[in-house]
Amino acid sequence: MKVHREKRTYQRFFCEAIVSLLFVSTLFSSCVNDHCNENMYAPLNVAFYSELDTSQQAGLAFLLVQGVGTDTITLASNLTNINLTLDANQSSSSFAMGFPLPEADFCIQESENHFTSLIDGQTYTLKGKINEDIYLFNNRLEDSKKFLSLDDSIFIFQKIKFDTLKITYDRAIEFVSAECGCMNTYTLKTAGFIHKGIGETIISNPLINSQNNEKHIRVYLENY
Repeated sequence: MKVHREKRTYQRFFCEAIVSLLFVSTLFSSCVNDHCNENMYAPLNVAFYSELDTSQQAGLAFLLVQGVGTDTITLASNLTNINLTLDANQSSSSFAMGFPLPEADFCIQESENHFTSLIDGQTYTLKGKINEDIYLFNNRLEDSKKFLSLDDSIFIFQKIKFDTLKITYDRAIEFVSAECGCMNTYTLKTAGFIHKGIGETIISNPLINSQNNEKHIRVYLENY
């Protein structure tokens, strides 16, 4: 009798385990289910405002962004906000950002790929272009310059100011539906520029869990 009872208990445990595994596999496989109509990507939205008039969003002619530790450089044009992707495997993410400045840099071309600044005497080696107007020098995003014009053999570039936005957060997994499965959500803890040379940064909405483009972080830019 005891042997039969143990056998039935084992069979029940085995069946429950199989059902649980099937349920879990259904959740994970449903993330690519054709019946899922939800967007499973929850971006971090960073909005830019004028520090001179905090009620007005600042329109940037362009913005260079590179996630620290990645090779991908994003160039966004004519924007007031941008969506960023947080690293789901870490508790923090950092983004190098380049903002256009009104100041210009005047350079002479020493050779096909070498330029020398008439402002500070620094020599730049042209490594390529991010697009037709943004020159990448010294293979460093921080040395990028925007080409404006050529005046009597002098290259006029727009200066770009760089700083690194560092964000810390907690990650959670939120169940969406049986068809879509689960998605990563985040709760922001801190956000700010490392060198504090861009402007004031505040977290206006710490919870990132939707596609409604809420303004999660507001950056109040100096001199805009």
